[in-house]
Amino acid sequence: MESGNYRKLALKERHKTIPLPALRGSITGRNGQVLAMTVATYLVGADPTQIPAAKLQNAAASLAGPLGMTPDAVLSLLQHPTSPQWVVLAKGVPAQASSQITALGLPGIRQTASYARSYPQGSVAANIIGFHRYQPWRPRRRGRPGVSSTNALLAGRSGSEQVQTGTDGQQIPLAGGRTTPV
Repeated sequence: MESGNYRKLALKERHKTIPLPALRGSITGRNGQVLAMTVATYLVGADPTQIPAAKLQNAAASLAGPLGMTPDAVLSLLQHPTSPQWVVLAKGVPAQASSQITALGLPGIRQTASYARSYPQGSVAANIIGFHRYQPWRPRRRGRPGVSSTNALLAGRSGSEQVQTGTDGQQIPLAGGRTTPV
């Protein structure tokens, strides 16, 4: 009875659209040296209720190194979360440290990708390059005049990816999907 309707509802529930953010372009010098680029960073958070109380101290000690914090600071955050099931442990964690955290395989630890602008040469040519800062809570992009403020050339276009997910919310590998390029 009404199998077509239930099939449509099931497909709608299983198909998800994941936004693919556009990354700002790199700025290079005359000889090819990178002066400004976008790098992946991560927000690391935890659900302390998923970490057994007996393993809380070990988890804090394991996370302290990659997060660049003391074990006591991590333990304090885990014991006194900002909400019953969530606490932000660190923002702007580099990709290498994120890989170390993933390798730990700790329960309840979540990482969310974000992006930051990096200037490998420091303040070299800062008056020409300028800087660009995106603040999601403000409707406009902010920055200082320079090449970085030429948004039309560096901004790119966001894309999306349609994937299928299981009942646990995990992506089904090789299930097919559609990608709109960035």
